[in-house]
Amino acid sequence: MRRATLGQELVEFLTQSQASQRIFVGCLALLVHDWFLTFGDEVAYIWRSDWRIPKILFLLNRYPVIANAVLQVTYTMMISATNLSNCEMLLKAIISMKFAGIIVSEVILFLKVLSLYRNSHAVYATLGLFASFCMISAVIVIIIWADSVRWTSTPLHLFQGCIPQASMAIIADVWIMVVWEILIVGMAIYKSYRTWRESTSSLFGVLYKDGIHYFGLALASSVANLALSLAIPNNFILSHVLFGPVSAIHSIIASRILFHVRAVPQLPSPPLQLRPSSFQPIDLPDIIIEDRFQDNIHLSTLTSPSSSFSDSDTPARRLSTLFEEQEWGANLVPEPPRGLNKGY
Repeated sequence: MRRATLGQELVEFLTQSQASQRIFVGCLALLVHDWFLTFGDEVAYIWRSDWRIPKILFLLNRYPVIANAVLQVTYTMMISATNLSNCEMLLKAIISMKFAGIIVSEVILFLKVLSLYRNSHAVYATLGLFASFCMISAVIVIIIWADSVRWTSTPLHLFQGCIPQASMAIIADVWIMVVWEILIVGMAIYKSYRTWRESTSSLFGVLYKDGIHYFGLALASSVANLALSLAIPNNFILSHVLFGPVSAIHSIIASRILFHVRAVPQLPSPPLQLRPSSFQPIDLPDIIIEDRFQDNIHLSTLTSPSSSFSDSDTPARRLSTLFEEQEWGANLVPEPPRGLNKGY
C-alpha cells in the first residue's frame, strides 16, 4: 500500500514538474520572440533617446525579466533536487527578480494613467498613497512566503530540478495585484471615454484604444493567476505555475506602452474633428487682430460656422487653419493660440 501511494506521488510530481518546466520554457521563448519582433522599435525609440526616466524604466523592465526566465528554467530543469541549499537560494533570487520586474511594469502602467489625468493633484495623491500601500504590503508577504517554503521528502534523485512541497499561501499578493490593476484599468477606461466624448480624432485610437487593450490584457493575466491560485491553493507547483507567464506578459505590455508613447510624436497630426452635437457657439470679446498687409478684422467673424472667406490667405483664414495644423500631445484637443486672450 505504501509503495502504491509512493508511486502515485512520484507520478503526480513528475507530471506537474514537467508541466511547469514547459510553461517556463514557453515564457522564455515568448520573451525572446518579442525581443526579436520589437528590437527595431527599441533601437529607434529607446536607444536613440536621451537618458531619462522612460529609458531607464524600459531597460529595467525589458532585460531583467529575460534573465529571470533563464533562472526559472535552471531552477526547474537543471539543478539537482537533492541540492536544497542551491534550490533555496535560486528560489529567493527568482522571487525577488520576478517581484521587482512586476513592480517596474506596474510603475509604467501607473505613470501612463497619471499622464491621462494631467494637473489633477487629487488623482496623483490618491494613486500614489494606494500604490505605496500595495507595494509595502506585497514586500512583506513575499518575505514571509519565501521563509515558509518547505521541500519535498519524495526520493529526489529521480528528478532533475527543484521541487518545493509546501509554503504559506501567497494568495494575498495576487489579490493585491488584481485590486490595483482593476483600479488603474478602471481609471484609464473612464478617462478614455471622457476623451472620446470630446473628440473623434484618429489620434484617439493610437493613444487610448490601444492603451486600453494593453491594460485589459495585463488585468486578464492577473485574474487568471488569481483564479488558478484559488482553485488549487494546496498544490505548490500548479498554483504558482502562472507567475512566470504573468511576469512575462506584464513586461511585454509595459514595453509596448513605452514604444507607443515614443512613437506618437512622430505620427502625422490629424485634423481636428468636433461632434456636431457638442458644438456650441462661444461668445468672445471683440478683439482686434492687426496685420501688416491686410485691413483690421474682428475676431468675432471667426466664431460663426457660416463665415466664408473669399481670399484663402487672409489673416482670418490663417488663424482658423492654425487649429488644423497644430500638433498636440496626449490631451488630443489643441489649445487656442496663447495670445488669443491677451490680444495682439
